[in-house]
Amino acid sequence: MVLALLIFFGVGRWLVVEDSLVKARAIVVLSGAMPVRAIEAAKLYREGYAPEIWLTHSTEPAETLEEMGIPFAGEDHYNTLVLIHEGVPAGAIHVLEPPIVNTADEIKVVASALARAKADSLVARAGPLSAPLPAIPSIHGTGGEARAMLSMWCAKSWVC
Repeated sequence: MVLALLIFFGVGRWLVVEDSLVKARAIVVLSGAMPVRAIEAAKLYREGYAPEIWLTHSTEPAETLEEMGIPFAGEDHYNTLVLIHEGVPAGAIHVLEPPIVNTADEIKVVASALARAKADSLVARAGPLSAPLPAIPSIHGTGGEARAMLSMWCAKSWVC
């Protein structure tokens, strides 16, 4: 019983991947957890980890809210405002196309942008740097390699 409890409560440590941050082509703000992810991205930008911040954007909840007559500009709009408020120049912020519907779409869009930029690394965080979340802070590779690494990260993290 004691062994089972130790395994149960210790399994989380096996899921956390520690990797030091390195300079990268871009910092990616994944959808969700607004404004926390944008604030953390701004911190990394100010610390010089990347010259650009990439935002994904979703059709939801804007479409559903619009049907209800409730205005919502979109998470990417508000994340952009947060980033500018936190000192990131508007020219360093890029909203990736096409819009995403789910995590799989988000992985494809980010990997495609990485390949188009002919870059070999990016910084992607699922939460604050201080949070004990499973995350791969930097992803190295292009095209399919980046997509595979992002897929593995999202599968392990449960918070992607």
